[in-house]
Amino acid sequence: MSSTKASPSRAFLIRVPLDELGVIDAAELARDPLRATVLRTWSSEPDQFGHIERADGHWVFRCPRKRGEDVYRMPAVPLGLHDQVTVQDANGATQPFTVASIGGTNRSSAQA
Repeated sequence: MSSTKASPSRAFLIRVPLDELGVIDAAELARDPLRATVLRTWSSEPDQFGHIERADGHWVFRCPRKRGEDVYRMPAVPLGLHDQVTVQDANGATQPFTVASIGGTNRSSAQA
């Protein structure tokens, strides 16, 4: 997903299984949590790699860093090509991102 507003040089690359409606497949992630990863890229900061988990009806991106972690929340909505998704940071600030591409594999992380 790439930023549509604040900075075009900000993006989240998320790797998750989607169900037939384009929603992150929670049942599949329960079977194989390693399939839910995120790469946060900001041009002004080092890239951060983390994981995605379900919490309070949202998807949470957790990106560890030297001191603590950065946490972002995304609503549990379908992810369609060119759809806009709002991501919220730990301070409550929101930023819209656009789903720039969708690719897939049906392989589990053990097969990848």
